[in-house]
Amino acid sequence: MESNLEMDPVDTAEMLPNLPLNLVFDLEEDFEFRGSLGDVDISDMFSDYCTQCVSMAYDPDNIADFL
Repeated sequence: MESNLEMDPVDTAEMLPNLPLNLVFDLEEDFEFRGSLGDVDISDMFSDYCTQCVSMAYDPDNIADFL
């Protein structure tokens, strides 16, 4: 029997701590940020940082790191 019940991503993250966020939020593509800070292009640095963050496990005991 197949279930059509979908869980909210926040509920999933809370029920399955330590699951990488890209799996919890079903992120299949890398985030491509475009921007600069003054004359410095920070696009690649921020995109890489975002990719690293979403591959980290959700730690419900450390909401500051999650944010």
